[in-house]
Amino acid sequence: MREIMLIVDFGSQYTNLIARRMRELGVEPVVVGWNNAVWAALQHYEPKGIILSGGPDSIYEPDSPSLDRAVLPSGIPVLGICYGMHLMVDALGGEVQAGEIGEYGSAEILVHSESPLLKGLRIQQQVWASHGDSVSQLPEGFRTTATGPEGQFSAIENVDRQLFAVQFHPEVDHTPHGRTILRNFALSICGFEGSWSWGDYLQLREGEIRRLVWGDQKALVLVSGGVDSTVAAVLADRALGERAYLLHVDNGLMRKDESAQVLRTLEQLEVRNLVGIDAGEEFLAALKGVTDPEKKRQIIGNVFVEVLERKMTDLGLSPDTSYLIQGTLYTDLVESGQGGTNKATIKSHHNASAELIVKWRESGRLLEPNDRIYKDEVRTFARALGIPEAIASRQPYPGPGLAIRILGEVNHESVAIARQVDDIFISELEAAGIYGEISQALAVFKPVVRTTGVQGDARTYGHEVTLRAVVTNDFMTVKFAELPWEVLRRISTRITNELKGVVNRVTYDITDKPPATTEWE
Repeated sequence: MREIMLIVDFGSQYTNLIARRMRELGVEPVVVGWNNAVWAALQHYEPKGIILSGGPDSIYEPDSPSLDRAVLPSGIPVLGICYGMHLMVDALGGEVQAGEIGEYGSAEILVHSESPLLKGLRIQQQVWASHGDSVSQLPEGFRTTATGPEGQFSAIENVDRQLFAVQFHPEVDHTPHGRTILRNFALSICGFEGSWSWGDYLQLREGEIRRLVWGDQKALVLVSGGVDSTVAAVLADRALGERAYLLHVDNGLMRKDESAQVLRTLEQLEVRNLVGIDAGEEFLAALKGVTDPEKKRQIIGNVFVEVLERKMTDLGLSPDTSYLIQGTLYTDLVESGQGGTNKATIKSHHNASAELIVKWRESGRLLEPNDRIYKDEVRTFARALGIPEAIASRQPYPGPGLAIRILGEVNHESVAIARQVDDIFISELEAAGIYGEISQALAVFKPVVRTTGVQGDARTYGHEVTLRAVVTNDFMTVKFAELPWEVLRRISTRITNELKGVVNRVTYDITDKPPATTEWE
């Protein structure tokens, strides 16, 4: 029997992070919107626990998210986080004060009462706060278990009713002991066994694909060869067999020999109905003269859709009767402005923002088995599927490929240079034995930048290349990798020697995300 932690989303940017923390604890999360039939979810899933997420609103704002009245009387343990705390307090007769000055960022709280939620925590705790309103009076039967520096209610509870709330975010890394709080709630208070596994997730997503793509319906699976799309492809092949068509498009912007390697790897995985298309010239022709990075992404997305539609016609597939399956991650959707309540577009992803993809999503015929998980989690999912470690641990590579690693026009010459530089960078990291320690490494070629140099006692006027390597768990935030100087020196020497007269300056990017993104464009 499934044991479910129901997470009610009130618009927090961290809601999916709460779900991630549950998976880390071996607890299966189900996220539902605050206005999406919460009562029905309670009946259907019979959850062992409920978490009310934070949110950007004030409970006093018109049309602000509200709490389903079935939640608190359900007898199921409930944890309210920030806005979820305000809703709980307000619903039970307490008071929430609209704040003129909010509390945002790192804060210190004092734990001063025995509490099943805060068990194992020291008296002083650093937490991450992000709220405007605050609780000014507790509901009857509640007590305070932690306070802020000025006596604010930071954690409250009514143990008899199994209701708990905190005025900070335990799910983020900036709350160092937040995982302890969530573990106490899930495992001790709610009584989860913590036995959920990625094998369970595999069965769930495979079953969903079979249930949706039923009868003689077919699906087209987009597979670039990265771990995300390979997981989606293998999962679809397992679920649908001959009814799944796997399509790999070589856009001419891949790494050295990459498309051949992708097709070879998929064949070794014994997937069925694998189709490869070489459309490099078509993409390069469309990109001629284009330098704006967002326009590059949009053009690549549009050409990709054109290629896709032609191939669908060849295969006898129709958007009206077939499904599209792809490896989109939760982070892709967030950056494309489609991650739940986050509508800000940081950068377009062709697998999330292209017009045809959006139409498929709106029609309910787009399936994305990875849309709830992060990059490091999809690697674990890949291993559960039996995908070889070489693919499971492969570094991410963007759909637009080298086009967004070339600052300027994309043409045969600039692609060849960018591809050679990338190959040198990656091969030297592998030779140094540190490739596996890096989450993503990339090289940026700058044909728009010319620098003065000297090679062979002669003046040169060449281009600049910037190297970037980062480490991260989820790609929502990253830190630049502190590569050994001797490795960087060797890479720089190879690049300037092997591209003599073309590149005469190599720099290393030491910017975290934020403020930068992982890719330059």
